[in-house]
Amino acid sequence: MTDLKKNLDLTLEQKRKAVEPGHKTIPVYRQCELLGLNRSSLYYKPIGETLYNEQLMKLIDEQYIETPFYGIDKTTAWLPGCVTIQEKPK
Repeated sequence: MTDLKKNLDLTLEQKRKAVEPGHKTIPVYRQCELLGLNRSSLYYKPIGETLYNEQLMKLIDEQYIETPFYGIDKTTAWLPGCVTIQEKPK
């Protein structure tokens, strides 16, 4: 079966667009197989960052520009004074 596959240098988005869900003779799983595309990546919809995360990243970036010599420990110590940290549940 691998003899039939072409080595296509396509981006993930190009491969997604190449799949025709309504094709009468080639099922979606086979089209994905021929393109070297995982079916899960065909249906995956990326989720953007939350507003909270974007604001937090902006704060950290601004602080880093002001104090690039701060390491992770000083940045972590500085951060709670600026925002309320929401820890991820374990």
